[in-house]
Amino acid sequence: MARWRFLDGETLDADPHRREVIVAMDEWWEAFQFRADDLTALFSKKQEWDLPAWMHKYLGAVHPKLFWEFGPGIHTRHRLVITPEGRTELRPMVDVLLARA
Repeated sequence: MARWRFLDGETLDADPHRREVIVAMDEWWEAFQFRADDLTALFSKKQEWDLPAWMHKYLGAVHPKLFWEFGPGIHTRHRLVITPEGRTELRPMVDVLLARA
């Protein structure tokens, strides 16, 4: 597994595995942005589509052990939570994922 913190002078994309994950992160956020209106329509029951399969395809490509949940937002209509649950070694990677939003 690639290191995500304390890179000892390396750039974030210096490691080939880490670079692949960064590409998957960027693809995830691009797909998320593209489907933003569809997500709103899904949550307001104006559309039906397979959200878990879509999340598995795009967020699962970042790491298959990431968990996610949509819920009501505090300052927005909806909120997305992405967490590594008990896999604390994935937390720095999730920090990078969120920073790339």
